[in-house]
Formats: sequence, structure tokens, C-alpha cells
Amino acid sequence: MKDPRTKIVSIAPLVVCLAMQTVQAQEPGENLEPYQNFRSEMLTTLVDQENWYREIRAESWGNSGMESARLLEILAQVAEQSDDTEIIDHDHESWIQIWMSVAKDAEEKAVNMSNQAEIKALYIEAYMAHMLASYPHNNAEITLREMEAAAQSYVKAGNVYRAGRVGRIKLKVEGVNTTALLHLPEGDGPFPVVMWSGGIDVTMVEHQHHFEKYFEPEGVAFIAFDIPAVGLNQKVPFVPGKAAIVHHAVYTAIKNHSLLDENKVAALSASGGGISIVRFAIENQNIKAAVSRCGLVDGPLGNTEIFPMVPKMSLDSWATRIGANPMDFDDIAAKST
Repeated sequence: MKDPRTKIVSIAPLVVCLAMQTVQAQEPGENLEPYQNFRSEMLTTLVDQENWYREIRAESWGNSGMESARLLEILAQVAEQSDDTEIIDHDHESWIQIWMSVAKDAEEKAVNMSNQAEIKALYIEAYMAHMLASYPHNNAEITLREMEAAAQSYVKAGNVYRAGRVGRIKLKVEGVNTTALLHLPEGDGPFPVVMWSGGIDVTMVEHQHHFEKYFEPEGVAFIAFDIPAVGLNQKVPFVPGKAAIVHHAVYTAIKNHSLLDENKVAALSASGGGISIVRFAIENQNIKAAVSRCGLVDGPLGNTEIFPMVPKMSLDSWATRIGANPMDFDDIAAKST
């Protein structure tokens, strides 16, 4: 087995554009080609990506607070304990167990710390580790358990310096009780709001740095949430024609919140969430702006010839989201359009 430290490359800016992928057994070389086709020069990693089922998103996770040195250390543990000698983390168990252990250790250390910066860093590591324990979120039981734990540590990290800065909004979507994460700037409000959701395997706990860098300094509130069948919304069904159901639930919560201005709402979604944001923009004319960043388009979703050309992990995620058999390209195509 290759040591994941053997190939460290510089981390360049990365636009996280997610799509789809297959589940047939692959050799390491065959595993890398789809990633290269999919990301091209934007693919950045700290390890030999061809040896991993999961995409190692060093840039994205680093932006969220997972330092490169720490990530390398944990990946080395996964590689050491994995039973699979070709695709290191394809057995899943070593990946899940190690990240769960990382989260638990960070939470325990945070309780005994007095330095605020150290406490925040530990809770960031904890919520990222919980999120990564179920990444890419294809198992509902693991996903819901770990994402709930991630949300709890996320709120603690967000409130280290100011109580009430980050909180949870309760939502009910298609009979499912779920939650979104509300971030409030200083002041009395009502605040303009940006709604932000990710793609098919990016969750709401990966967005805190956007609030701190872009919105909080401008006095803008921020709500991070998961799209249907992803993250903490794993049990919210993805139904063609109803892709915006979580967006609508979040907007209703904004209307009912005294600190938020329902007349100054913008929304942004990425990749697989692009379908949701487009429908939301059509169905809710009250929002002031809607952005689909690197959103999926309908053509590739129905073209079975494209499926083998994209990374393995992402098609599994898409198939899980739409309730398709990940080994049946025709089934995926039929349920995607």
C-alpha cells in the first residue's frame, strides 16, 4: 500500500463543482482518470488521489479549518488500518471509525481548554471530523448520526467569542424534522439574509468560513442548509419537480424570524444544488437574487455514456440521492430526468 504522504502537491484555488460517478471495482490508475477528466487542472490533493475512493478535498477542508498537516496525519491512519490494498478507503470502515475517533478526542479536549482560540479550533476539528465520518453521505443512519453531532460542535465553535452568533432553525420538510444553521452579525436587525446550500456531497457545516469572511463584516445574516437527501436532510426525499422544498422551508423560517428581513433575501447553491436553486428562483419571486454556482445541467444527467468518465464517489452520491441503483446506469438516467 502506498503511503499517502508520498505525493504532496501545492494547494491551488479550487472551485468545488460536484457531479456523479460509478461503483464498479477499479484499479488505482482507472480510479484517477475520472478525477482528472472531471476536475482537470482544478484537482488538488495532498495524497495520491488514484488510491482513494473519496475525493480528498484538501483546499475545501482547509478553508473550513482542517489544517493540511492534521489532514495528512489522519489520512495516514486510514491508510494504515484499511483492509483494501488498492483503493485505500473503499472498505469505508477504517475511514468512518478513525474520523469518529478524531471528533470525540477533539470534543473532549475542548471541554478542558480555557483559551478561546484553542477551543474554537478543537470544535472546528470536531465538526469537520463528524462530517467526514459519513462523507460522502451515502448511508442514512451514519449520515444523520454524524451530521447531528457535527451540527452540535459547529454551533459551539461559532459561539466561542459571542453567544447567539450561530444557532439552529427548526424546519419541517415533507414530514421530516430537520434543521438549518443561522448565523447572525452584530446589531439589532432585521438583517438582510443569504441562504446557502451545497451540492450532492457537500453539507451545511462546510460553510462557516463564508459567513466570517464575506457576510458578517457587511452586517448580513447567513443560513446554511442541506438540499434534499443530503447531509442532515438524508431522509428528505429528492422528488423531480419538488427540488426546492428545503429552500421554501428556509424562506418560511426567515419570514417568521424577527431578526431577519424577508424583503432582503438572496440564495446561492452549488453543483447538484443548482437544480434546487433554479426551481426556487422560479417559484419564489420575492427573493432578490439567486445564483447557481457550477450547477448541474440536465443533459449529462440523462447520458449514460458520460457516467463512467466521472469520479466514482460522486455518481454513488447522486444515485443515492435520487433512489437509483448505482450499478445501473439506465436506472440513474431515468430517475435523473
